[in-house]
Amino acid sequence: MTDEKSENIFVENLQKLDLDQDEALVYFTLLKKGKSGTIARKLNEELFSIERTRIYSILRKLIEKGCVKKGPPSEDARKPNKFIAVEPRHYFELIMEKIQSKLDELEEFKVSILGELSTIFEKAKEIHEDNLEPFIVPYFRPLIKHGWKVIDQKIIKGINLFGGESTYEYRLTPPIEYQNFLKLMGLIACVYDAKVDLEPGVIKFVIGQIKNVIKETHAPDFDKLTITEEGSRLEGVEVFSLNIVVQEKKSKKTIEFGKTLIIPINNKIFFIWEEINHETETIQQEELIKVLNEFSRPFFEIEK
Repeated sequence: MTDEKSENIFVENLQKLDLDQDEALVYFTLLKKGKSGTIARKLNEELFSIERTRIYSILRKLIEKGCVKKGPPSEDARKPNKFIAVEPRHYFELIMEKIQSKLDELEEFKVSILGELSTIFEKAKEIHEDNLEPFIVPYFRPLIKHGWKVIDQKIIKGINLFGGESTYEYRLTPPIEYQNFLKLMGLIACVYDAKVDLEPGVIKFVIGQIKNVIKETHAPDFDKLTITEEGSRLEGVEVFSLNIVVQEKKSKKTIEFGKTLIIPINNKIFFIWEEINHETETIQQEELIKVLNEFSRPFFEIEK
């Protein structure tokens, strides 16, 4: 025998098997009757919490769901039919079959339709050239022709975090051939009222600000965050890069975020950053450098 508390737990758990509270209560009550079952009137007398007029509709639903069946017809036509619970194991197997069937349908949906729907969604996110700030169009036009897509644009006028007069922020998705190792490329273009490429103090200040932003944004999510600074020349211009490496809290795995490239040219500083696709097992640094060069080339060509 089960006590009332245990019965309530059983009824609650049965609701996980595609049954509402009243259906679970009726099914559990019939389970206790075993193969003998009982008639609707007896159920109604026992389950006073359920309205009498609902018992038959609940029983019909349970029969449709496969956890209750009608007993064999009585020799006496005047006697009402009995209702018998299907063995729990059989009903559970039926539920599993339905779930597996649904999973198979979802897998078929994933193969046949999901890709097309994702493409439609990505196209809706895309910002076309006509809607871009005119300042940025010449830089992005060759990239867009090559398959880069602008998906985010933010314009800030007035003195900002980096000391410039205006800032333009963008995120772009890469062409198909880069998507196996690169999720996004980001750009911040900061415009000043005077030349800054020959001002070491300004560049040092800006690099410090970028480091602070990176730490404030990402440090709380990881056990360890390391930023190393490097200098080099690209297209004949002195540039700076920040390499970001983090250690995950749970796995203790070390992950490279990618590079942040800092390009001071004339009265502008361009920050270019990559978001690596970490689902790729091996990421070739040569490929990342190639992409950075391709992405940054229009900025050098226009500004030089």
